[in-house]
Amino acid sequence: MYMCCIRCACFQERASEDTKEVECFQQLLRDRTEEFIDEALAPYFGGIISFVKEVDPLLESGQTDDIKVDKDHLMKLVRGFTANWKSSIDALNRQVMADFVNFKNGTAILQ
Repeated sequence: MYMCCIRCACFQERASEDTKEVECFQQLLRDRTEEFIDEALAPYFGGIISFVKEVDPLLESGQTDDIKVDKDHLMKLVRGFTANWKSSIDALNRQVMADFVNFKNGTAILQ
């Protein structure tokens, strides 16, 4: 991730126009960024993310009768989120800013 971020920044600074190489590294950076975000969020919000990924498609398709929710588990997720969201966001901010030398890429990921 680090090398892709650096290469993309170098290409963007030195290329006078969008070249095939710049586009290739931008796409690679986007792909790796999505993977990075998923991996970075998992330790802090993995339970809630899994729940939403499981339930959201059923809600979207109107299959509400197929939703099976363990209320105790859901309440544990909600309480954990409520108690830890701010410290989790702070830890994620520190991690992203340490992992991305390009400030522009780092702040884009944080958003």
